[in-house]
Amino acid sequence: MEMQNRDRTTPVVHKPTKKHQSATGLDVQSVLNIQQNPMVLIDDHYRIIAANRAYQEAYGVQSDEVIGRCCHEISHHSPVPCHMRGEDCPHQAVFTTGEAHDVRHIHYDHQNHAEHVRIRGHAIKDQEGNTYLGEEIIRLPHQEEDITCGDMRMVGRSPAFMKCLNHIEMAGRTDASILLYGESGVGKELAASALHQFSARASEAFITVDCTSLPETLFESEILGHERGAFTGCLGRKRGLYEMADRGTLFLDEVGELPLSMQAKLLRVLETGTFRRLGGSETLHADVRIIAATNRNLLEMAGQRQFREDLYYRLAAITIDLPPLRDRRDDIAGIAAVLLERIGKSWGGQWTLSKDAERRLFT
Repeated sequence: MEMQNRDRTTPVVHKPTKKHQSATGLDVQSVLNIQQNPMVLIDDHYRIIAANRAYQEAYGVQSDEVIGRCCHEISHHSPVPCHMRGEDCPHQAVFTTGEAHDVRHIHYDHQNHAEHVRIRGHAIKDQEGNTYLGEEIIRLPHQEEDITCGDMRMVGRSPAFMKCLNHIEMAGRTDASILLYGESGVGKELAASALHQFSARASEAFITVDCTSLPETLFESEILGHERGAFTGCLGRKRGLYEMADRGTLFLDEVGELPLSMQAKLLRVLETGTFRRLGGSETLHADVRIIAATNRNLLEMAGQRQFREDLYYRLAAITIDLPPLRDRRDDIAGIAAVLLERIGKSWGGQWTLSKDAERRLFT
């Protein structure tokens, strides 16, 4: 899935000299200073040629400390561009396509502290047609760095993780239904919780449905609710999970496990947003954002008539692939630290990995 902020309008500036002024006297530094977020101007050789006042204040540097140096050296403390280390590089994207590019990265400040940032790269041309990268840096609050779900949280700095997290953040800000693909254990519920937290529905309910443990006989009662006397032993009204998720998010975990008869009932609700409780006559409505997850190929299942194709397209307005741990080995130590922190809370004390144990996890 490609979640990019594309803006086909290309600003034009005059080509800067050593004093960052054009032949007509336009002061590029003053133009950059209009931008409230930290911003740098970068040439096609990765060299920073200007940095605005917000950048200098945010990172505690003077412009002459960064001008002439490579962006990857400053931001990533790396001798090579970030795309050579597997990251989604706005410089490479903008100079290749000429279009704006939006990514999530980890940058380092002048004290070597790591922080999550959102990068908006824009193609900027001078009067001679030369292209520059205008890189706007949006420093994310600390609470946006750790995505939590219960006692667990998403942790990682690997290129695969950061790319996936960027997709999750961008998709979360839409109201489209989302289908998460991933092997067992990759953290699909954590990803679904992150999507909810990034959405405008974050203050509302996040309801999880485990499709592997939902009996077909109880589907309507659990999802849609029931009225008193709807079936033998039913003593009162019950709101269903779909109704409880009104204005919030309903997460269908392992949706590929639903029998076809349950898929048909689910599709009818998703198509209209209306439903009736079991045993009821009143038509109700709920505004629910759907996130589904699976470790199976639903399109292949649809071809084998094991999953409804119309339901697939209803669920998969946006699809996101969650990388397995073998594709993000750099995150192993961080994930282990989080797990040991949980153990410490349960058993008491502080738990850490020995160097030998850490080495064994990587082999």
